[in-house]
Amino acid sequence: MISLNSEAANRYWVGGAGAWGNTAHWSINSGGKGGASVPTSEDNVFIDNHSFSAPAQSLKIQGEAICANFKWTAMNAILDGAIETNLSVFGSFSFSAQVTNNFKGKINFRSSLQENKITTAGKLFKGDLVFDGAGSWILTDGLRTVKTASVYLVKGSLNTNGKTISCGSFISNGEGTKSLNISNSVITIENDWNLSKATTLEF
Repeated sequence: MISLNSEAANRYWVGGAGAWGNTAHWSINSGGKGGASVPTSEDNVFIDNHSFSAPAQSLKIQGEAICANFKWTAMNAILDGAIETNLSVFGSFSFSAQVTNNFKGKINFRSSLQENKITTAGKLFKGDLVFDGAGSWILTDGLRTVKTASVYLVKGSLNTNGKTISCGSFISNGEGTKSLNISNSVITIENDWNLSKATTLEF
């Protein structure tokens, strides 16, 4: 469950396959009429079972996409995006087990709020994950990336919550205040494990 900012607007993906930046695919209601504005950092995004009109349709991110909370519950659909693209999430993030994750770009977690939840539903992430905000994040399930992708803790607090992590590299960099709690987690690193700039580290 994702807690919503009462001041935020909601944006629902509608109309089947398309690009994130196309206003025809954004509605203020689930399954509603398109034409709403593209989500901003204040807007909660929902991709649900009224978003697509046929199996295996894609929501494609091109360039930069931003939102507050991101929640995907649609079945048999695809999140797509090339390696140079970015998705910036200023709240919680939630996948469902039914999503096909073909997004190869970077996902930036930039919230200034506390206890944002990250739910991966066991999906493999194909691009870097960057935690870079004044807030905090907690994993609700395991986190996996491909061998070429890294998890970066640049700013804020990350609690792995005893969940399993498997990633290419895990790096704490940048001068921002940060903390990491990896108590009871099993972490598998393929390449680089560098926590030299983690302000606090809890096991």
